[in-house]
Amino acid sequence: MNRARLLRLLYLALGLSAIVWIAGDLDLGAVGTSIARIQPTGWFVVFAVYTTAFFVDSLSWLLTVQALPFRLANARRLFLVRFAGEAFNTVLPAAGIGGEPLKVALLHHRYGVGLEDAGASVVLARTINLLALVLFLGIGFALSLRTEELPREATWLAAIGLAALAGGTAGFYVLQRHGLASRAAQQLKRRRRSSAPDGAIARSLRLLEILDARFASFYLRQGRDLAAAFALALLNWMLGALEIYLVLHFLGHPVSIATAWVIEAAAQMVRAAAFFIPAAIGAQEGVFVYLCDAVTGVPALGLAAALVRRARELAWVVLGMLCAWALGLRQTKAASR
Repeated sequence: MNRARLLRLLYLALGLSAIVWIAGDLDLGAVGTSIARIQPTGWFVVFAVYTTAFFVDSLSWLLTVQALPFRLANARRLFLVRFAGEAFNTVLPAAGIGGEPLKVALLHHRYGVGLEDAGASVVLARTINLLALVLFLGIGFALSLRTEELPREATWLAAIGLAALAGGTAGFYVLQRHGLASRAAQQLKRRRRSSAPDGAIARSLRLLEILDARFASFYLRQGRDLAAAFALALLNWMLGALEIYLVLHFLGHPVSIATAWVIEAAAQMVRAAAFFIPAAIGAQEGVFVYLCDAVTGVPALGLAAALVRRARELAWVVLGMLCAWALGLRQTKAASR
């Protein structure tokens, strides 16, 4: 067993241990009773909201793919590709990007999008998604300041996390917007002027230049697409807050949309911080229990809400894996003809 796999198993074990520790202090009977309150209609609504959010984010991504016009058929294709890729993003402890190479491969082999365009679109979509997340978290932080039940220590810890995420995202955007990768590549070329770079290095440097040109073109010349993609990405995060609002309603403890926004913002921030744990197992449950205890006085409600989200997430991952297999199988059959 290699070191990376051993670390993944260790982090997974830590996450599962955290869930056991959290559950040990709660009334599991109350958790089960709360979940049993959700009728089939409630489960359908929760899945419908998440499916809508997923489709909205696919539309945001489509706006960054140069080779695909903004049409419903292409949105459906990107929905399936994203469906497959996000399943791997969820289960792989790689900062939520473990499925991005799969998205690039499927776009290229299944739908004929050039590798440079596919790769650039994945990076652009991820950047826009992070920029929208920063705004979503910022609004959540502002709302948390008006939530008297939350301890001030937790609020200021959230402020530190938000500042770190905002700084990293801004740096990632600036790197693309100003072609810093290409400039670094040019410097490397000058330093190696006395000896021609080998083929692999030359191809890598050329790829960096192509990607930077694509980034610059999108940010400078496709302002409307950028604004629309950002708005759709923000709507995706807002639908996540709506999902929490509905879950708590179906569990029998309705809260305001502002409180649901705060809970979702905190959950997303913790997921970002716990990127090394597969699916942020344990970390997400902890923040749900903590916040639901603070705002409702019912800690078991937090675990119930977290388990509902896990059930939806597990179903989505299984379907996404099947989608990845189906797309890959079709491609294999097409290639064999």
